[in-house]
Amino acid sequence: MGNPVAIELTMALGTITDVTDGLRGLVPLVATAAEQHDEKSANAVAEQSPAAARIFDERKKSLRDALDAAVDKMHARLETLPVDRDAVERVTSAKFLTDPVGTVEAIAPDAMGIIGDLMGEFSNLPLTSLDEADYLRAYATAPMRASRRSLLLRSLYLTGLGSIEPLLARMVRLLLVHAEGHRYPSLTAPGLEERVRELCYGPPSKWRTSLVSDLGVEQLAEAADWTDLDRMWEDRNAFMHRAGIVDERHAATSGLDVGMPIELTSELVEQALDRIGVLRFVIVACVHLYLHPGVRDALYDEAFARFAGALRDERWSFAEGVVRLLDALADDERTRAEVLVDRWLIKSRKHGAAAVKAEVQAWDVSELGPRFAMARLFLLEEWEAALAMLDELVRAAAVKRVVLISVPLFDPVRQMDRFRRILEMAP
Repeated sequence: MGNPVAIELTMALGTITDVTDGLRGLVPLVATAAEQHDEKSANAVAEQSPAAARIFDERKKSLRDALDAAVDKMHARLETLPVDRDAVERVTSAKFLTDPVGTVEAIAPDAMGIIGDLMGEFSNLPLTSLDEADYLRAYATAPMRASRRSLLLRSLYLTGLGSIEPLLARMVRLLLVHAEGHRYPSLTAPGLEERVRELCYGPPSKWRTSLVSDLGVEQLAEAADWTDLDRMWEDRNAFMHRAGIVDERHAATSGLDVGMPIELTSELVEQALDRIGVLRFVIVACVHLYLHPGVRDALYDEAFARFAGALRDERWSFAEGVVRLLDALADDERTRAEVLVDRWLIKSRKHGAAAVKAEVQAWDVSELGPRFAMARLFLLEEWEAALAMLDELVRAAAVKRVVLISVPLFDPVRQMDRFRRILEMAP
């Protein structure tokens, strides 16, 4: 395989998820550090401000006491305000998030005036320097600060999502040079960048059209989960343009209520990064196959290895994404049956054997041969019968040692003595 493009794509497959794997590894670290910050008191936050080091402790305490007294005074006044009960009944979370000041005014018309008085008292405090003003501002705004955990999780998510476009542009560049070599004889040919931008600029639906319809990588139509990417892209638009608030377009794909914030958890971000990582893998694999049809078997083996690793690590989203690719690469009935087993393995490991029992029991393996009859027994967790059939297949050299070592179907029995004996005699 001396073709430079083939070498580039083969090497890329080995490292294509490094970015998202690295970001995923940061999730628990970022979440822990951010939670520690979010739990800090207003005093601790103010002490971290640059100005704090330049003010004596006694003076800082007097500044905090003065502001606390003003805030207590405001709270006492607010508690005596008449409240419009009908307006309270009409308040929704979405309405408050969209217009917090207007909502407060509707409930208690005099409240904003009292809050304005507090701001006036803040400006009239006997400050002696800009450092004191900066310190007091940090102390006053600490209770209202945005959750650092939310901000950092959002950053990891958006960084991962942002890694798709440059990869897409590279793949489109390679495809254009391949398809229109007369016009673009090299990757530096005049006009190539403009054509790449034309094909890549826009939402994921445009990318799908460019790759599948315009450039002919038809395998990507099914191998990539474009619906999921559309949902993540709407997340991206909401975070970038609407401060993470759901609008009607986002609600149409997510099912979330309009006006509500998108809530990210560590688990959701890890799953999203896995889906982004597997999408990057799928894009490269399908472009590689389109340009070099002879790599199908090697791609299948690489994808299966990724699937097995994800399954053992309980990274279900990644495993499910790879199985979509394996299904697209399958070109005969037996290979498609293997992919079906892989799908059931994910479901079984994720939800328990009972989740697949009915489907597996109804599976007709009579035309597929003894290997699939054995797989059926393993899926049903009929260990004694499954191991007996495996023993026969190994003795007949129908199942090799490399299969026993690498296939996750056998993971539940690896510590059993009988399986170890079968492994020892396998060719």
